[in-house]
Amino acid sequence: MTVLPDELFSNLIWTALETEHAHFSITRALARRYVLDVSPFASIAEPSRAALDDLAALLTTPADAVWLFRASLPAHPELKVLGSLPCFRMTFPAELPVPEHTRNDIVQLTAADADDMVALTDIAFPGFFRRRTVYMGDYFGIRDPTGRLISMCGERIAVPGYAEASCLCTHPDLRGKGYGEALLWRVVRHQREADVINFCHVSTSNAPALALYRRMGFAIVGEAPLIRVAHS
Repeated sequence: MTVLPDELFSNLIWTALETEHAHFSITRALARRYVLDVSPFASIAEPSRAALDDLAALLTTPADAVWLFRASLPAHPELKVLGSLPCFRMTFPAELPVPEHTRNDIVQLTAADADDMVALTDIAFPGFFRRRTVYMGDYFGIRDPTGRLISMCGERIAVPGYAEASCLCTHPDLRGKGYGEALLWRVVRHQREADVINFCHVSTSNAPALALYRRMGFAIVGEAPLIRVAHS
């Protein structure tokens, strides 16, 4: 069974923003966040008043909300908690084989597809995918005969040797046709070819997604609660 190393994953966003995604980082001493149009994730080095002061300084307006991989935060006069999202962290075990490519309509997506990608992901999880999220990793999609993007999946958070499979999304009118599974396999295959170990995050309440991941062989390796925070 694949085990994700604690030294990389105990403070995942902090690690990502000092390594693979350092070029997307906005940092103030004990707090870090992704550039606003790349990702809504942020992190603190420790749950201290000084770290929360730094996080508050990085949030410019009440509308500029970020997600942190934490179950809770100490109270702070300049920060407000907007909500939480319990998630599982999962991985596709390195010892399991990845099926061969079975579709010829999967295309690689680029920055030129950003508007279509934002529009599709906003149907399922508004705000998580931004105009420059596409630069976080490699993305793949399927378009219908009219050219409309109907399904996509790609890579988001990255730390040395590991990359997240994320943004799996299919238009609600076309779910159940195998698009999402085919695209997720495409991303996992891409990561295997790059000698990168896969991980992903799934909401604990998203029963259809959890069923899909489990059927494909993904294993839960821990909990990864998210909390949404903004400047008060």
